[in-house]
Amino acid sequence: MKKWKFTAALTLVFFSGVLTGSVITGLYIKQSMVKVIHGGPPAIKKLIVKRLDEKLDLTKQQRTEIEKIVGQTQAEIQKLRQKNQPEIERIIESGITVMKTNLNPDQQRTLESMYENVRNKWHIKEAAD
Repeated sequence: MKKWKFTAALTLVFFSGVLTGSVITGLYIKQSMVKVIHGGPPAIKKLIVKRLDEKLDLTKQQRTEIEKIVGQTQAEIQKLRQKNQPEIERIIESGITVMKTNLNPDQQRTLESMYENVRNKWHIKEAAD
């Protein structure tokens, strides 16, 4: 009987550790993603350079040059996004209009509210602007 209790206790401790580790890892990953997303381009640049430095074992001079290149690349991507943003907005709004045809009025209002929150969070201007 004692052997069974010991085995059960050991199993419980093991699974508690697995669960705790999983939860903590999940929270850490989520927090890391939030930092990068809310940190914007500078945080993304820092992450990219850090990963390149770790994988490629860059010298100080290489790291400095890579930081410049990543910054220039980000600027070019941002220009492209700004150029294409109105078209992206039209596509999204078209999709939302089609979605609304499948929703009841209450759901439509909720969808509109959700979309408005996203637009405000990401500071997206009206497509008509």
